[in-house]
Amino acid sequence: MTWQGLAVLREGNWLTARRVKVYTALILVGAVAGICVLLATSKGGLDPQGRPLGTDFTHLYGAGSLVREGRPAAAYDHAALHAAQQRVFDSEAVPYYGWHYPPTYLWVAELFAGLPYLAALALWLALTLSLYLLAIRRIVPGRQAMLLALAYPAAFVNLIHGQNGFLTAGLAGLALVTLERRALLAGVLIGLLAFKPQFGILIPFALAAAGQWRAFAAAAATVAATAALATGLYGAEIWPVFLESATFTREQLIEQGAASFHRSVSAFAALRLFGAPLALAYGVQAAAALAALAIVIWAWRGSGPQAIKSALLVACTLLATPYGWDYDLMLLALPIAWLAAAGLERGFLPWEKTALLAVFALPFLARLLAGALGLPVAPLVIAGFVVMLVRRLAAERDQS
Repeated sequence: MTWQGLAVLREGNWLTARRVKVYTALILVGAVAGICVLLATSKGGLDPQGRPLGTDFTHLYGAGSLVREGRPAAAYDHAALHAAQQRVFDSEAVPYYGWHYPPTYLWVAELFAGLPYLAALALWLALTLSLYLLAIRRIVPGRQAMLLALAYPAAFVNLIHGQNGFLTAGLAGLALVTLERRALLAGVLIGLLAFKPQFGILIPFALAAAGQWRAFAAAAATVAATAALATGLYGAEIWPVFLESATFTREQLIEQGAASFHRSVSAFAALRLFGAPLALAYGVQAAAALAALAIVIWAWRGSGPQAIKSALLVACTLLATPYGWDYDLMLLALPIAWLAAAGLERGFLPWEKTALLAVFALPFLARLLAGALGLPVAPLVIAGFVVMLVRRLAAERDQS
């Protein structure tokens, strides 16, 4: 690339408001067309390849069906869960979608399994998408921001697969935007995020570094309360069953790549995709997690805008965990929104516009490049984005 080309990327003047609107419209039109084609070619809730509409939602619906049958522990039994999923569509050809969540999430599955599958899927997507859009609206108000939030490629991934990325992003976003004014509410929302414990590993350190003890206590109390509720509903014996299934998840999904390493966005999966041994992959992932932890503590102990600190916490969380998938990139919509809002209000720093575009496109490119070319770019792009956010926070501190 020429120096002139680098200068163009550095300044980002080519990314004008008009072009953003045009790109957004094109993405939305393409996404809507794709969803319409998928619905038009489906039959009996199955797509032309015999997969359920909202593929991954099948694990929630199947687990909920087993709970409603009075067999909550069977949600962690692969054969029983697969049979339940097959019964939903009356087809033995339905693939297996595993349930890897703690018992505190089973009541959600039970609730939605009380509806017919397609109605449950539609309601699930409508509610969780609304929660996500509400969080984005609290960060960047306005119609254009809502359209961009819908056009974010990870949103399409979550819609197609019926995943819970909207729920994760919505809870995290609303927790962080309410933290300074309503700490107890923020703590409750953080506690509800425990259904994905791998995304909570940095949050206690951030809250402690900032002295947010009310939120810390509320989050801990919420986790304890939901665990007690699950124990009361499903019995204490549900926990050993879950822990046994968690071992399977670690060994098969994380370490051996049963769900394909190219779908994951972690440094661990990238190294395993290249054939690295477990010790090396875990070592690099541990180093990434420690670096992410150090950045979060540095950010949350010092001064500067809470929005950029929150953006760093979310981005570093994805960098720290070995267990994250392309639909989990939904979380990056939050730091994208926070950094874009800071740039629009106080001006963009060099490379920030290009970084925003790269992160925005990541959910579309991550699986494609890793699967087709063997290039797992996700951890590198996330790490680069963290560097951009660190620089922004440092600059904001200098100015103040």
